Amino acid sequence: MILTDENLDGRIVRALRADGWSVESVSVIARSIPDGEVLKLAEQLGAVLITEDKDFGEWVFKENVRTVGIVFLRYTNPEVLLIAARVVDLLRTVPLNELSKSFTTMTPHKTRSRSL
Repeated sequence: MILTDENLDGRIVRALRADGWSVESVSVIARSIPDGEVLKLAEQLGAVLITEDKDFGEWVFKENVRTVGIVFLRYTNPEVLLIAARVVDLLRTVPLNELSKSFTTMTPHKTRSRSL
């Protein structure tokens, strides 16, 4: 399952659903909850979190919080359709159980993963 943070562009969410992924959205389930609660929600759902919020990197690497897999997206508005396609491709090629053990940063042209 995929959990999308409430800041994620809706076009990315629609692309994931169109590709057949089960996607829950923080903006629908629990709007405006703090980041720590977003992580707890992802854990409860057994979901990989997809976000544009760089604060999750601080939670994981500076605060040493061990949690679910996170896919952190970095792109500009004109690149949203490109990043949406890249996320779909990532999910098609990397099993969720692998993504759930890493912090993955994606740009329109590059992907980098670090084990949690």
